[in-house]
Amino acid sequence: MSKNVFTKKERNKLLFSETLKRSNLPWLVEILNNKNTPKYTDLNAEQRQTLSELRSELLNNSIDEWIITKAPGTKHLTLNLGPKEQEWMKCQLCGTKNRYIHFIKNKFTEITINVGSDCIEEFGEIGRAAQKDKRRLISNQNKNRRLVKLLEIIPDARSRVEKWDGFLNEIDIILPSRIEEAYKKLGIKAEKLFKSILNKNQSEKEVQALKKVFQEQIEYKEKILKYVNVNKNRTFVMTKEIDDWLKVNKTNDYIRISEVVKGSGNGFIIPEIAHEINEPSFLKTIANQYNRNIDNNILKIERITNNGFVISVFPLLNIYLEISNRIFTKKYSNFAFGEKSKFDVEFLLLNSQCYRNTDRNKLVDELKKILSSMGMKIASIDTKKNRIDIECIDLKKYFRFDLEKFVESNKQCLYLYRPYELKTEILKNSNSFSQWEYKNLIKREKEIQEAYQDDMNRKRNK
Repeated sequence: MSKNVFTKKERNKLLFSETLKRSNLPWLVEILNNKNTPKYTDLNAEQRQTLSELRSELLNNSIDEWIITKAPGTKHLTLNLGPKEQEWMKCQLCGTKNRYIHFIKNKFTEITINVGSDCIEEFGEIGRAAQKDKRRLISNQNKNRRLVKLLEIIPDARSRVEKWDGFLNEIDIILPSRIEEAYKKLGIKAEKLFKSILNKNQSEKEVQALKKVFQEQIEYKEKILKYVNVNKNRTFVMTKEIDDWLKVNKTNDYIRISEVVKGSGNGFIIPEIAHEINEPSFLKTIANQYNRNIDNNILKIERITNNGFVISVFPLLNIYLEISNRIFTKKYSNFAFGEKSKFDVEFLLLNSQCYRNTDRNKLVDELKKILSSMGMKIASIDTKKNRIDIECIDLKKYFRFDLEKFVESNKQCLYLYRPYELKTEILKNSNSFSQWEYKNLIKREKEIQEAYQDDMNRKRNK
């Protein structure tokens, strides 16, 4: 009995492929088209010799022409036709009816054919991908069936597991780790039970264990809400607003700061990190604490800024200074948190600056008074050029300074009334002039200014 040249499956592989058409073997194409199962007796000696050389290569090349593709109308690589055999589809290669059908597309012709679960294995890598997709599909279908059964017992099981941590986002404050982690740990237990129930045949024991965890969740939620109600209005509680501000404005430091707060025992902001938080509601809170605990005859916080405070300091309470929360709170946080100590006014003056130009002008008025007591006076002020000239009457000398820098660096002398310290700072300035030098300097500057003004007038009149 003569042996078949190709099986039915191999014949169909070749007929669907471009490999056969491009092989320059018209006699083979004719035989395959005319006979379902061509035999070697149908071939002459030359044809049999050619096939013995090319048979494997033709079949392998025909396999390489195909890629896996999705089942029509779906997002899956595998089509499940259900348990009823009459609804199954015939494989286009072997003709066998299959429940699970895969689809492959020819790279050259873009023709798509359906292939059964057995035949797809002959297509190498795409066959393995198809079988993997089939296993995943069957697994998901089994999970869905088990989920339906579970939902008959616990109707909201899935949503409760998936939204477990969502509850933490609904409360108004950040919880300490000891409370939050216990709740999350319970959620992990629920998730493990839920997955276990879906991944294998359900046991009554696991279902009851999941019901018990859900009951524990209800009880724990009540404890958390009670904790929130007791603490949400406490002074240094970490609110969601502060937490959100940190996420946006302290991206690189957020995890560190959050861990410090959550690990503090009660989940509150502590002195060690208060200077890093410039969220508006927190700045208002800590400013109120400072005003409550620091003698208002020494200092008062008048308002908050984007990153700190506007303050007034004794004895010049009508002059406003500005200082950052980082500097102020890093130094004085003990006052906000109820600890008493000596208030360092000099540090405050050295690390603040005038809030507005009007406040700097007021300090200049105070400067005039203290200079007068030392035999000095302000000879000239040019705010446009940010310049101040001070005359030492006894020495008959003049000293020129950067106005803003001079006032800011000598604030403490004005506030703490240290005239001799201020005088020393003035006299050691090397930018000084004799009376004659200063008179000529002013004259030259006036001439330069007049020449500049004349030049501008000529340009305008042209």
